[in-house]
Amino acid sequence: MCTCINITGRSGFFGRTLDLDYSFNEKVIITPRNYIIDFKFEKSIFSHYAIVGIGTIVENFPLYAEASNEHGLSIAYLNFNSFARYNEIKKDRLNLAVYEVGLFFLSKYKNVDQIKNEIEKINIINIPYNDKTSLTDLHIMIADNKESIVIEQTSHGLKVYENKYNVLTNNPEFSFHENNLSRYIGLSNLSPINNIDKCIDFNVYSLGFGAIGLPGDYSSPSRFVRAFFNKSNTIFDDDEKKDVCTFFKLLDSVSIIKGLVKVEDSYHYTIYSSCFSYQSKTFYYKTYNSNKIYKIDMLNKDLTQKTLIEMTINENIEFIEQNS
Repeated sequence: MCTCINITGRSGFFGRTLDLDYSFNEKVIITPRNYIIDFKFEKSIFSHYAIVGIGTIVENFPLYAEASNEHGLSIAYLNFNSFARYNEIKKDRLNLAVYEVGLFFLSKYKNVDQIKNEIEKINIINIPYNDKTSLTDLHIMIADNKESIVIEQTSHGLKVYENKYNVLTNNPEFSFHENNLSRYIGLSNLSPINNIDKCIDFNVYSLGFGAIGLPGDYSSPSRFVRAFFNKSNTIFDDDEKKDVCTFFKLLDSVSIIKGLVKVEDSYHYTIYSSCFSYQSKTFYYKTYNSNKIYKIDMLNKDLTQKTLIEMTINENIEFIEQNS
């Protein structure tokens, strides 16, 4: 369970909620320009764009959950349980494991338009990273400050969707979410108009009636609708500090409190939320246990080095004593 949102334009941001029932040893990872990226079956890349995001490192390979490169191209993986289908290796195709797709594109391309012709060459292969890890069913959102696309490889083959909604959640396929949105075209941030009987003067006794029917549950179709409606009506001030706070409030509207979604003997909840600023190329995150927003300026690091840069996720709980 996760939600990804892309905001295009002058105050542009890309971010997501990461909803799981466990920690995966996540940390902020910067992949510098000269870090060698080794793929299972494709040629290694020795020089590339710098990348920042949150993930885990396995045998010196950065397994990102989401990341952005220094030009703003961004990618996020979201659970796609039971729908994803990975293939055997195919000749004359770009054979990448699903966890390699993000690094491949982020290392080589600046924007979505540049990769559209390359995606059709991809064959997402059924290869785990090692014998201690298992493959997760995933679909992928790729975005920049102008547009986004969704990649899904299912039993029907590889599909690439133009994502004009700039939102992605989980199951089912993206085409379902597109069709499902049409049920909610009457939602509005305005007070509703009486379309039932013009002869009756209804008492609209509260603000917010225009959004009655906006789903409030935590299923992926409902989060898709809620994220799209909220994104479409959120106002940004063209001030990065204020707008980052606004973006996290937008993510909070689809975040999951621990205890509300039970899975067997555990609970899915939003373990962290992240945000990447297209304008400043700055990465931000906050965790479940802290409302403090942490900032990582990738451009302030030595991006020419040959080793990964790791930063521990900060879980500090802090209160400001205003009356002390």
